[in-house]
Amino acid sequence: MAKIVNPTNKTPIAIAFSDLHLEIWKQHNEGNRRLENAKDVLRKIKLLCKKHRVISLFPGDLFHKEKSLSNELLFETLPFFKKLWEKGDFVTVAISGNHDQTKQNLIGNESPSYIKTLSKTFDGFKCIDFSSYKLNDEVTVYGVPYITHDLGLIDYINSIELKLSNKNILMLHTTMPNAKDTDGREVHSNLHQTEFYKALERF
Repeated sequence: MAKIVNPTNKTPIAIAFSDLHLEIWKQHNEGNRRLENAKDVLRKIKLLCKKHRVISLFPGDLFHKEKSLSNELLFETLPFFKKLWEKGDFVTVAISGNHDQTKQNLIGNESPSYIKTLSKTFDGFKCIDFSSYKLNDEVTVYGVPYITHDLGLIDYINSIELKLSNKNILMLHTTMPNAKDTDGREVHSNLHQTEFYKALERF
């Protein structure tokens, strides 16, 4: 979780969090504690957003299993989501991660995703895959979901038309070049490092 702040006065303009991977886990999950901990994270983010009067940003991987959700998991999460997002007084702007998609996700041929489905269900949950969200008069958030094998990702980022007088935030779900796992192992990336980071400089 991170606060995104206005560089002028350091006040928060959004709360960002990611990769909840909601699941009924088989290990280390006494009393369903891993799912309950994740729900507590969402409750705390809602409180922070209300305190600072800002929205939340979620760059993907809400659920863990991209192909199917168990009846038990739906029972535990859908009523909870209804309390969080139905009224629209707590807003989460989100993009689809790879664990949210059921098949290949390509530019111009998008996969169904949990993020898109929830955005059609709850007023306070908004999907901005390949689109944008105006946070205020000065800040716009651009959403680029996980793209299978990052095909065309850099070209797509370079093609986004920005209002240069604004502050522009890119919300992206991918494996960054030179990223390392928690065990120190370097994770494979499909992206050319120099070209990728040059594309990000616009944001």
